[in-house]
Formats: sequence, structure tokens, C-alpha cells
Amino acid sequence: MPTIHEKAVQACRDILSKNLKLREDQRVVLIHQSSSGFPLNGLLAAAYTEALASHERFESIEFDPEQAVELKAKLYAMCKGDVAILIQNTGFQLSSFRIRLDLKNREIFVIEHNHVEYSTDPTEIENYINAISYDGEHFETTSFKLVEALKDAKEIVVVSSDGSRLVYTGPFEDGKKNIGDLSANLGSFYPIGEVFCEPVDLFKANGEFLVYAFPDNQFATQVVEPFKVVLKDGKVVSHDGPADFDRLINLIKTENDRAIARRVDDAKYELVPEEEKDEVDKVEGTTEVLETKTSNEVWVREMGFGLNRAIGKHAVLSFVSAHERQAGFHISLGLKHGVYRKKMVKKINQRFHIDMFVDVAQILFDENVVFSDGKYLL
Repeated sequence: MPTIHEKAVQACRDILSKNLKLREDQRVVLIHQSSSGFPLNGLLAAAYTEALASHERFESIEFDPEQAVELKAKLYAMCKGDVAILIQNTGFQLSSFRIRLDLKNREIFVIEHNHVEYSTDPTEIENYINAISYDGEHFETTSFKLVEALKDAKEIVVVSSDGSRLVYTGPFEDGKKNIGDLSANLGSFYPIGEVFCEPVDLFKANGEFLVYAFPDNQFATQVVEPFKVVLKDGKVVSHDGPADFDRLINLIKTENDRAIARRVDDAKYELVPEEEKDEVDKVEGTTEVLETKTSNEVWVREMGFGLNRAIGKHAVLSFVSAHERQAGFHISLGLKHGVYRKKMVKKINQRFHIDMFVDVAQILFDENVVFSDGKYLL
């Protein structure tokens, strides 16, 4: 039985050799923060160091904000095609210098392990190492089939464990994959394993579903007794969740205070001018204009199909962005979406993208079951 350290070393070796396909000529710089009080940080740093022991062009740096100028100069000296591995407790901040974005803009590969400070319990640390362990064939095959199925799907139904049904009506945006293909992308945040999309028309989400987890005010995954959320025309209209969830809902309601948005012909969304607001109610329900007062309303956007079989109700990761890779389904609350952002005009304030995790039993594409009992059936 391998130790947790041995499993971590193997996982890091696979990331470097199978996801990145590391070459001998590539320079690798590992940047990590102090492991004091953060055991996962220390475990990952040691594992990468051992995995790269024979790589001649490898350097490990402990992040020190007092040495920001020197570190910035060293990073700027990296060349196109080099590799940066970032292991972060909270985040690296060098004044206006944002490491991840700057490195990607310079065509440097970036492997990220973010907010590892959330994982301190030995069981969760093991869950995390299991979640970053190589499962490439499953990710590649399942994600390809999901993306292809989304192209033709006319309707997607998400069935919760109590039989509640959430119905999305297509067409759907092109599905996007996060499966650690570093040969196609310059960076990846680990754990990996997800396909996401959303309806072309955001109003086409209706029904009910159960939520078993959502983030608390520190963005830690909060597992609760499943509760029901009701959607109508792409917006949350009611829920019977706990007080913490209600506070989250009320926060998101401030996203576009006093704004009114309307859908235009190509399923884009625009702000209604102030002078036209009194007229909007008169045309509500017509095919040309469907209005929504974004004030006091909560939209849903991302449909997230998690692929990572090592994450789920049985193996929770406390950092929400890591847990969203769980084998199952999650939905984002709020107007913000980095990939599909252009559907909203710039004047519409996109502040929030907050995931909630569905207690899903089945997922159907046009009446064909594609997910059941925690497994994809594609």
C-alpha cells in the first residue's frame, strides 16, 4: 500500500509527463508558499521536487513578498515554453503583477494548485491527492462524448435524488473542457475533470432540484441536508435552504441594483435605457422583448458536468473551485461567466459566479440517460 507521499509523487510525475509532456529542454520553476501550518502545501512541494529530481533545469522557490522585485525579475526571465508550478495557500500578489495571467500571456505553461490552505485534515488531504491522480483516459473519452452530445441536444433534464426535475431547453453553447490538456492550453488548475456549458437562451431553465452543498462566506464547501431550489425562466424564484444560503441569495441580488436587462433576437442581453424602463412592463411576454429586473433576482448560468471520480459527497474538497470537479452536476448562481461573458453587454455588472452542487440521481439528454448512480454512461 503506497504512502500518501508516494501517491503524491506519482500524481505529480503523471501531471508532468502525461498532461504536460515535459521535455528535457524546458525550464521548470516551482513557486510555493510556506508549508508551516499548511500540510498539503508541503506535501505537494516535496512531491514535485522529488518528481523533478533528475530534471536539470528545475528550480524551487519559496514565495516571500519581501523579495517580490527579485522574484518578478526571475519570472520575467523565463522563456516561451517554460513551465511554472504554483502552489498557493492564499495567492501570490506582487503589487499589480498577477503571476498566473502574466505567465500565460508570455506563453509559459502554468500548473496551479490554489487555496491548499483549505485542506488540513488528513482525510481531505488524501482526497485531494486522489483527485489529482491521473485518470486521463476517462477524462478524454467522457469529455469528448459530452461535448459532442451537447451539440445536438434539444433538452437536458437533471433529476435529483427525490425525483425533482430541472429542465434545460436547447440549443446549448459549445461545451468547454477542463481535462488538463496542457498541450492545447497553457495552463490548468488542479484538480481537473469538467465539461461546462449553458443554454444559448438563459431563460430556458425551469424546474426544481436539490442542493447538497454550497460555499460559505469564506468560499469553503458547506455540505448540508439537501434542500430544494426552484427555477423559472432561468432565475431562482424560491428555495427552502438554510439561513446561510439565503444570505448568499441576498448578496447576489445586489449584482445589478436597479438595472433592467432584456433579451434581444440573438439571445444576447442588453440594458434597457432609463427612459424606457416604464415601458418595459407593457411589452413583457412578447417575443421581441423578455425583460428581467436583475435587481432582486438571481440568475443561473453555468451547467457543470464534473468528471472527477475521486470527488463527491463521499470525498469532499473544502475549496469550492476544487470540489466543482466532483463526478456529478453543479450550477452557478449570478450573472458572471468568464467564458460566455460577451452575452452580456459591459454595462451589465457581472459580479458573482457562485457554485452550488446538485444532489443528482440522473442526467438525461433528449430522454437518453447519460449519468446515473454517480457514473457517466456515454
